[in-house]
Amino acid sequence: MSDPNPKPPRPLAPSPAAHAPRPGETQTPGPAAARDARESELDARASFERFTQRPPPEPTLGEKLRRTWSRHPFVALIEHRKRVMFYRQFLSMVRSGAGIPVALAQLARWAPSAGFRVAIEGVAREVTRGTSLGEALRRHASTFDDTNVELLVFAEQSGSLDKVLARIIDYMERMQKLRW
Repeated sequence: MSDPNPKPPRPLAPSPAAHAPRPGETQTPGPAAARDARESELDARASFERFTQRPPPEPTLGEKLRRTWSRHPFVALIEHRKRVMFYRQFLSMVRSGAGIPVALAQLARWAPSAGFRVAIEGVAREVTRGTSLGEALRRHASTFDDTNVELLVFAEQSGSLDKVLARIIDYMERMQKLRW
């Protein structure tokens, strides 16, 4: 049997007339509405900035030559040990709970060469100013390998820096064995 007086379906959202001010009233947003509006504006601004970041500037000719020379097999064989040692020490500092700027500052003090020291100090300075670790490492591309930098960018964003550093070290040690 069907109901002789069917009920109308309930609306999913309240009608706009339900919230309209009555004549003579002014409607002011409450503190919750203002907070939600600020949060949504900040979320929108962060999303916009994330997708409209400018690409890094094109490297100069000197930077391109330094990067090319650093990838030469003979130079890579010599410099490889310094990089592996840096990543090992960086991993131990991260696992000990030291902050990234503090760890980089300490590693710069004991860097194996002047060029490596300058690069690490530059990365530490930029991270202290608020730049992300990956962006700071990208600015010193002649010292740090592009693949490792991208892995560290991912690790920094995902919160797994120590695991990724351990994998980078393992990979670099296997590559060194193959070279020898």
